[in-house]
Amino acid sequence: MARGTVELDEVERPFVAQLKAMGWRHVHGSELSGPDDQRAYGDVLLARRLGSAIRRINRVSGTGERWMGDADVDSAIGELRRAACNVATKKLKDVNSDVTSLLLSGTPATGHEVHHQGKTVHVQYVDWELEGLDDAEILKRNEFLVVDQLRVRAADGKDVVLDLVLFVNGIPVVVIECKSPDVKDPIGKAIRDLRAYCGEPLDDDVRAPHDRPSGVPELFASVQLLVGASGDEAALGTITSTEEHFAAWRSVTPDYDDDAALVRALQAVRQDDGRRLLGDGQKLTDQHRLAAIVLKPRNLLNIMRHYVFEMPVQTKEGEPPLTVKAVCRHQQYRAVEKIVAKLRTGRTRLDPAAEDDERGGVIWHTQGSGKSLTMAFLARRLQSSRDPELNRFTLLVVTDRRQLERQLSAAVRVSGRPVRIAKSQADVEGMLRRAGKPGGRAVIFAMIQKYLGRIPGLVGETANDDRDPSVEFVEAQERITDGGAAEEAADPAPSEDVIEKVRRRFSECSTSPYVLVLVDEAHRSHSSVLHACLRDAVPNAARIGFTGTPIMKGKLHDTGRIFGLEPDDKFLDAYLMDEAERDKVVVPVRYEGRGPGPRT
Repeated sequence: MARGTVELDEVERPFVAQLKAMGWRHVHGSELSGPDDQRAYGDVLLARRLGSAIRRINRVSGTGERWMGDADVDSAIGELRRAACNVATKKLKDVNSDVTSLLLSGTPATGHEVHHQGKTVHVQYVDWELEGLDDAEILKRNEFLVVDQLRVRAADGKDVVLDLVLFVNGIPVVVIECKSPDVKDPIGKAIRDLRAYCGEPLDDDVRAPHDRPSGVPELFASVQLLVGASGDEAALGTITSTEEHFAAWRSVTPDYDDDAALVRALQAVRQDDGRRLLGDGQKLTDQHRLAAIVLKPRNLLNIMRHYVFEMPVQTKEGEPPLTVKAVCRHQQYRAVEKIVAKLRTGRTRLDPAAEDDERGGVIWHTQGSGKSLTMAFLARRLQSSRDPELNRFTLLVVTDRRQLERQLSAAVRVSGRPVRIAKSQADVEGMLRRAGKPGGRAVIFAMIQKYLGRIPGLVGETANDDRDPSVEFVEAQERITDGGAAEEAADPAPSEDVIEKVRRRFSECSTSPYVLVLVDEAHRSHSSVLHACLRDAVPNAARIGFTGTPIMKGKLHDTGRIFGLEPDDKFLDAYLMDEAERDKVVVPVRYEGRGPGPRT
């Protein structure tokens, strides 16, 4: 779309400058038709750059020799190009799914007759190695290119000009639409234009077809992320996201300690004209945050590989679910990366001088903020990792609600991870015995009723599907107001006799440290019984507790003892109700109790 001076000066150019500071190369769209790239307006791949990347990435294991000839490279590019061209006869989301599989897994090809003995190998388009590499090495292995004002010829013969397109190895993976902050609803306008460019306008886009930009769906066949930006604001989505599912990115951790640290980093960078990337007195914006975290080359590859996947969404009762392409929100990415960091750096019980496992923690994300997807992203982050220290983990997910078990298992299954549902304690123990062994890697789901069995006053015989954690908290507050003890208000604490009686049912299953236990509603009293049993069954496992219910004072100590708290009794990650309301993740809800009661 046509751009004005404000859009160019306050949105597009600052965005490009920040990308360049992180290692992105920049060219103007018109330059791609020159002798170096020889791109025609109908080309969506930068074939020369892609060919160079394919030769560079695909080498003989051990020797590092390049083996692909021109014909091999042309064949690999042809596979990607043919898959993208299918938008002429198939839905964009289906074509995008096929192309994404090629990007993640590569395309099969006949290997070198000497080096591979003619066996089938998978030719890779992207070097996904991230672990243990510094940023400079990642920039050497892949080419990160931002192109402004990219002209693309649509099927109707009209030329469409895209504000910013981000290419990795000559493949378009991010499209950014910039709007002046002076126009009304700039982010909404950007999103509507992005979806029109995809060839699939939003239902509420009331513009006449001739007033909308023409669609160029072939370019979006490989695109993983869409960004609408207006300088102060920015929102992240995918090719299937409706306007309400585009979201701001408001976290700067774990890359930066806080906003102030990002401000200092931006102020330290000088642009080509000598000006600072963030001038004195200039405020930090959501555009700065999104660019700094999501579009940092290392993080972009991480997000593309682990934090974007397809999932079914029920839109109307009685109708089949729609498949959408989901991307993480900032709190989900932040929490998962913190868990990964602790798994890497925390001591296990097998380490010298370590009395307890130090890789655990509590994730406190308010109800309705997507904890099930956070677990799914975690499963994908670990088991799709190229790092053997991460991808060998067996995950055990324990919940007390069948409905939540179904939600969690569905979310993890669509992430591409093997899922096993345990029907009994014997099932769980049999699956855990395979942990840390070949073929034992999986995500295991267990209902606490099936795993622990009935414990009078703590665990019933059936799932607690009717339980509403938010209502339970209000009721607990009222019991405290009436004189009840905070330690007993939320749940009755199990006695040592009860714990010991249940423990006698369990035996050791695995001593592997590559077991990660995820416990939903981790503040509840049955967690202490579960903890004791798991210490016997998987003594060297790491434990992460998830909850979104306010934890009563009496439960904080016990929850921290089981899962571990950070210094100053802090959770590993917290996403509070006011943050979720600001992000429009949940609808504002206010509970009126008879007294405030203590809460943490």
